[in-house]
Amino acid sequence: HRDKLERAIRAWKSIHPILGARIVTLPDSDPTHASFSHQRYFAQASAEKTASLDNVQYARFITNSAHDNRKKMLDLLVERELNAETVDSENGLLWRLLLVDLGMGRYSVLLTVHHSIFDAKNGYNLVSQLVELINESLESRLDEMRLEPFELSPSIEEKLFQNDREKIANVKLNEKF
Repeated sequence: HRDKLERAIRAWKSIHPILGARIVTLPDSDPTHASFSHQRYFAQASAEKTASLDNVQYARFITNSAHDNRKKMLDLLVERELNAETVDSENGLLWRLLLVDLGMGRYSVLLTVHHSIFDAKNGYNLVSQLVELINESLESRLDEMRLEPFELSPSIEEKLFQNDREKIANVKLNEKF
């Protein structure tokens, strides 16, 4: 059902602009921040990167053993994902997905995400929505026409400073932090 899975993933991406984002890091003008620039911004990834599913992988658990241990194998895959390279925030998307066929009609989804786009409640909602879209697609009920993109909130620069570069340049960092 790979085509149905990919249809659901593409629908999920289409309604969440942040799933097509990358992070742009500019050199910091303050030399004390040379190793970690404070000038980081979200930007849309290239159209090719946004359209592709190269951050989605598939795995299948296959064994001839009567004593296989799917739980142990899944734990090893989770460990591998936790220790794998971080997501490529500058050139790629800020997330990757591993779909695992455990056999016997059981599946697992491993989602690795950059902390800037995924936390607490929105993380739960994003995963719940992805699972719902997958279910709809597998049951041939997915209707992309009814899906509406989520609106992104204005940036803090826009909200507090109306994108006035002079005001933004005069913001002083709290040295305690």
